[in-house]
Amino acid sequence: MANCPNCHAEVAEGSRFCLACGAPLPAAVANAESTPHAATPAPRPIAAYAAPSQNAAHTRGAKLSKGNKIVGPAAALVLLCFFMPWVLVSCEDQPVASFSGWQLASGGMIQTSFGAQPFPLEGSPSLFLVLLAGAGCLALVYMVYRRRIAPRQSAYGAIGLAVLSLLILFVKFAGAQSQAAQVGPGTAQVRMEYGFWGTMLAYLAIIAGAVMVVKEPERSVELGQEEPARATFSD
Repeated sequence: MANCPNCHAEVAEGSRFCLACGAPLPAAVANAESTPHAATPAPRPIAAYAAPSQNAAHTRGAKLSKGNKIVGPAAALVLLCFFMPWVLVSCEDQPVASFSGWQLASGGMIQTSFGAQPFPLEGSPSLFLVLLAGAGCLALVYMVYRRRIAPRQSAYGAIGLAVLSLLILFVKFAGAQSQAAQVGPGTAQVRMEYGFWGTMLAYLAIIAGAVMVVKEPERSVELGQEEPARATFSD
């Protein structure tokens, strides 16, 4: 607000006459409104990186450790080998029948290589646990990747599933010669095929990879939690 030079009453900026006494006002008072003010630079705010939302943490998978990178492919190999030949039955060095892990578990009518009539094979449903254990190990690795479970918890679970499967395989095939009784007595021989040995080696690899995970130092970022945001200050 400016003052009238005649009566000293307050007058609005840009007024040409005083409303109190009617005296004309100087041009400086009249032009005061049109005088531009110097632009004051706005203060630069402190910039900081906001912490990512929880949804962003779940959409981006966790970085798998070396141990889990062994457990995952080994579990997938178990699933593949289960449908490969496990047992070869021969008679006088002549192959008679070959059985995959699935056939040994489910049973059914088996066709021989001699073109004879198919014979029934009694299944062993407990062998399905070997297949389910491989799928379980693969699921545990996926849960670690999706930050649903801690790596060490996943590793202990994988070790338990692998040990259980190896025990089942040992109990079922320690006396593999008894499997030949369903084909023919006396001269029948049983030989374990690459599908069986691949399953055994895959479970040993799962145990080795899980042990590596257990021995690794625990990371601070687990179960969908991101590292704390770091604030950066600008001049």
